[in-house]
Amino acid sequence: MKSLYSTIILFALSGLSASTSVGEEYEGAEILEALQRTANALQHSDVVCKSTVERVVQGKTESRVQHDVRIFRSGDLLDIEDRQSLVESGFARHRWTAGPEFLVTYSVMGKKRDEIERPPSLARVHVGSPKVEIERVKRGLKGGWFLDGRLLGKDAITSLVVATASYQSKTSALGEIVEIRRKSEDGEFTIALDVNKGFQPVSIVRVVGAGDLLLGRPLHTHAPDPLLGTQYVTLKLEASELDARRVDGVWLTDSGVFTMVETLDTGTVAKVITRTERVSIELSPEFPKEAFQPDLPVGTSVDFVDARDDNKGYVWNGSYPEPRN
Repeated sequence: MKSLYSTIILFALSGLSASTSVGEEYEGAEILEALQRTANALQHSDVVCKSTVERVVQGKTESRVQHDVRIFRSGDLLDIEDRQSLVESGFARHRWTAGPEFLVTYSVMGKKRDEIERPPSLARVHVGSPKVEIERVKRGLKGGWFLDGRLLGKDAITSLVVATASYQSKTSALGEIVEIRRKSEDGEFTIALDVNKGFQPVSIVRVVGAGDLLLGRPLHTHAPDPLLGTQYVTLKLEASELDARRVDGVWLTDSGVFTMVETLDTGTVAKVITRTERVSIELSPEFPKEAFQPDLPVGTSVDFVDARDDNKGYVWNGSYPEPRN
């Protein structure tokens, strides 16, 4: 099945031995059904992740940050706490609460030596849970969203599988794998799915070139770090070393490595390497009563996004933002 922007090609896994043999044929609808089963299970879940994010520029490590992330999800409700340990200096705690009435986000910074927290900063409040803001949260690397196939806002798996197409697997030392390649306006994609683990991904690669779109905009319109260069030439996103396990009868990817390689017009090459493990996955949990409820301290100054035009200052009163006296 072809379109102006896409072509699907099945091919043998690169780097495999010549003994790779043709396996079974699978319908796209079957693959999508298995992937949807995983997605549905995670819609009501309590997940704890541990991640290490390392930034490397021209082969030299510039920073390394450790993250302990807890994610409650219940349908459209989302509650995330990310505790960061900045290896060289201090720590930070970030909260995102997409509750029934408001989306509330804030950060707290502290000193590593005593872990005394300062008052919250960068507090923002939205009425409801705007989709664009939720998608921005899911683009974050440390929460393990890439384990579900999301590469900077793009679902790299379900967007490639065509329900009416058939896919020939390859049997090799890695097991039975279906691999799919596609070129579209969002870049070039290559994915490998493990047939025996609910079609969970083994690897995902996305290469965004100069004429491709990133988050709906041409790559060259995204400004990189001004200290490193003026324009992106290519952006390569790769999820590798992915592994899956059964949780309550559902296959879920629970660990992997995400590498983002930025090539800039100055010749600078920068990498962000994220190693993530879902150390705890509970499906259909009983959430604590405080889940999905903002815990922003009363009196905290907030940026009330939906009321920016009235030129008033706002504070959090424990339930909603109100004008500052």
